[in-house]
Amino acid sequence: MSTVNSKLSLRDVGRALEAFVLLGIARMLVLLLSFRYVAPLLGSETGEGRRQISPSAVTVVRLAISRSHHRTPWTSNCLAQSLAATWMLKRRGCATTTYLGVRRDANNQIIAHSWTMTGDMFVTGKRAHERFTVTKVFHVNK
Repeated sequence: MSTVNSKLSLRDVGRALEAFVLLGIARMLVLLLSFRYVAPLLGSETGEGRRQISPSAVTVVRLAISRSHHRTPWTSNCLAQSLAATWMLKRRGCATTTYLGVRRDANNQIIAHSWTMTGDMFVTGKRAHERFTVTKVFHVNK
């Protein structure tokens, strides 16, 4: 249980450690493998990620990833965060939908972004997601 001076409980530390490790695995996979091998880890391109969700599980995973991704010695970009969130939520019995999108920046360069949701709740990548055109959607129906 968290105290007023914001110390983390042992459970919170465990979840942050889980997120840290999964972010590392996800980053390694993104760096070493072609996207065609990474994509199936986000789920299926058919079906829907609709299913009973647990708001508390979503909050737990969102906080764990938020606490951990800034502390990794590697870049835990949006795709690594989406992978970690998908795996963590699947373990907790929650369906997920991960969106991949693109847009052009001021220099006309293509920028990609991913974000993961369960139901109508954002888990990762919420900031600026609306500026991207969705190109792929992946579903995990636990």
